[in-house]
Amino acid sequence: MSKLKLTILFIAINSILMISGCSNRTTVSNDNLYGGAGASFGANGLISYSDGILMYNDYSTGEATVLCSRPECTHEKYDYYANPDPKCPAVSPEGYSISAAFLSKKHLYMITSGDFINKLTVYRSDANGENRKIAGYLKTDKVLDGYHVYNNLLIFTGVEISYRESYDNQFGVEFSNVFSTYVVDLDKMDVMYKDPIGKKDYNVLYHTYKDMLVYIYHDYEKNIHEIRRVDLKTFLPMESILLPLYSEEQYAYVVFNKEYGYYLSSNTDGEAEIVRLELKDARKETILKEIKINGIASVTSVVDDFFFITTDYEDTSPEDNWQNYIYDAKEGYLYEVDMAYSGTETRFMSFFTSADDEHLLLITFENSKRGFRYMRIKDFIARSSQYVDME
Repeated sequence: MSKLKLTILFIAINSILMISGCSNRTTVSNDNLYGGAGASFGANGLISYSDGILMYNDYSTGEATVLCSRPECTHEKYDYYANPDPKCPAVSPEGYSISAAFLSKKHLYMITSGDFINKLTVYRSDANGENRKIAGYLKTDKVLDGYHVYNNLLIFTGVEISYRESYDNQFGVEFSNVFSTYVVDLDKMDVMYKDPIGKKDYNVLYHTYKDMLVYIYHDYEKNIHEIRRVDLKTFLPMESILLPLYSEEQYAYVVFNKEYGYYLSSNTDGEAEIVRLELKDARKETILKEIKINGIASVTSVVDDFFFITTDYEDTSPEDNWQNYIYDAKEGYLYEVDMAYSGTETRFMSFFTSADDEHLLLITFENSKRGFRYMRIKDFIARSSQYVDME
């Protein structure tokens, strides 16, 4: 698979709470959530913020609630003339775009970008948005999709804008983006760990398990390809694990679930094997054999006994060369899946998995408008219409 197609696959996967609102619904924070595609995803629901206002969407009902407990509030957004100082706690107080929003330790966090380079404002409030105050600042210009919250630590890829004098253009200055992995203590707002990322690869998926952070690191210029590990008690890097090869010319795409990493190893006779990698001691074990599948395939997610697989056929047209499967390890059966009947993007599976190992949260694109759909994995396999759309 080419680097371009690997990048598309990373973006597809990346494109993957608990509050009291106007209806006085209260759920519980699990302090282990993911953010991306204009929303943060918890165990029971999501907080969306892509349109500039914080909304809570319940998975079980799909009902959307503005994150504001004031009964007479009209939730008006910022307007330079009509509403220069929004009072609604669900609206950015400055009128700036919301880079991230999530709940941790019963506090609601909103991170906004302003007029300053390399400075994001972090607001902390009660779970319903009240008593909002500035908790601190992040010295970065943007929080990229794919951020992760674990035990009150914010883990994300940040973008810093750097510049130097140059005579190559009329402005005399040359700008560039610098990407880094950050781990920020949300109590103290201190950066506990920072790791620069190779310029050509910044679509990073972060995974935590038992106080260990793992993520895939690529630097094609220096030919470094590894799984990096960080001790989240000491915030010191652990020994990296070399990324396994899918073939002689390609590194395997590894996905994480609990204490393991999983990837497909290729075979020349149309069969593939799934290998399990222990993240603590780097031991490898082939757990599934003789999976009959054509094309260059990658495991894109693992949920309980379900393995999500995407294949790429090099000898077909671009619009037809992606196919998606789910392998049920208990049944030993490979299901071909296609969500075209319900509006989900079909060239690749863009989805997040919920915390119960039973449901999927999919990204939909009906009428060119992005949305989210929640459904059981078995209903997804059966092409059932038993799903809940977020309002």
